[in-house]
Amino acid sequence: MKLYLGGIKQMENKKLTWKHYLGIAVVAVLVIYLVIGFSFSNKFFWGTKINGMNVAGKTADQVIEMFDKKANDYSLTIKERKDKTETLTSDQLRTKFEGADEIKQIKEDQGSFGWIKGLFGSEHYDNVTMYSYDTKSFTKAYKKLDAFNNKKMIKIANAKPVYKDGKFEIQKEEEGTELKKDVAAKKIGEAVKDGLSTISLDKENCYDNPEYTSDNDKLINLTKDMNKKLSSLFLSGLIVLNSTYY
Repeated sequence: MKLYLGGIKQMENKKLTWKHYLGIAVVAVLVIYLVIGFSFSNKFFWGTKINGMNVAGKTADQVIEMFDKKANDYSLTIKERKDKTETLTSDQLRTKFEGADEIKQIKEDQGSFGWIKGLFGSEHYDNVTMYSYDTKSFTKAYKKLDAFNNKKMIKIANAKPVYKDGKFEIQKEEEGTELKKDVAAKKIGEAVKDGLSTISLDKENCYDNPEYTSDNDKLINLTKDMNKKLSSLFLSGLIVLNSTYY
């Protein structure tokens, strides 16, 4: 009994050194790291984004459910010329989310104990497959858009010199709304598959354009030459009225 009490007293009198504190700290950090790692065993790390959506702390099934809902609520706004917009919806297209297997694979590849990378926001995945659509429904839907209706298309017209108020000036072109239908259908389909919310047909080069615009150098020089000749005709006593040059 005396020997036991003496041992306890000896331990109480023994001072802890910096090495002891360092060891305790290392063990504590390791325990915290492992506990957090286990908590991410089936959840995405902090800082994880999939196609721009924050999925940190969510399971693969929860993320898939989120994307399924987005597919059901999906709509694509189509920006057209003349400040017009039209919309295609999931009801028309029958969109479905197709990236479930990829999301599960991302979580599997993350594992559990690489969570610390997420603190630096480095877990971004931007190429996960988004949607598919029913081909027949898609074709039927886009062909009903006004943009594809020949009767509603505005014809393009080149810029040209016209005679007005005693001189020639450039009449601005009409850009029109004549659509490259095959190109537009392809671009719209790609936008749906990528899950985009908007597409500009003009920016995607889906329209025919005038060959000559008002800022065309050849047209500007031609108009200047026509005005010089006109001035010389006036100076020589000839008068030109009500003339239009194409």
